[in-house]
Amino acid sequence: MFYAGDNDLALGKTPEKVSADFQRFVALVHEEHPQTRSLFVSIKPSIKRRELIEEIRDTNSRIREFCDSRPELDYLDVHAPMQGEDGHPRKELFSRTVCTSAPPVTTCGPRCSVRIWEQPTPLL
Repeated sequence: MFYAGDNDLALGKTPEKVSADFQRFVALVHEEHPQTRSLFVSIKPSIKRRELIEEIRDTNSRIREFCDSRPELDYLDVHAPMQGEDGHPRKELFSRTVCTSAPPVTTCGPRCSVRIWEQPTPLL
């Protein structure tokens, strides 16, 4: 399981670079362990980083496309269930009593994970 990208984007990496880094990681893993299956967990939307939403979507799209091209890779979309109909992060998932985000640690309470995963999330 692999989750990465939101900190990279916040530090100025481009979607192209984040995607290339993931592809490099996959190549290194499969060079040593060719039978390894990998799961990329999409970059989540974030109220704190709403100015990066287009970069997040672009990065997720690039990595999803790469995962779709490789049978040993899976992609788990957590972004879609965490965004509202308006395309922005669902505020109820990020209230101070539920989730707090303070560098360098992000913690979420039970509502943050349980409520959005009541419906099965298919691997894509």
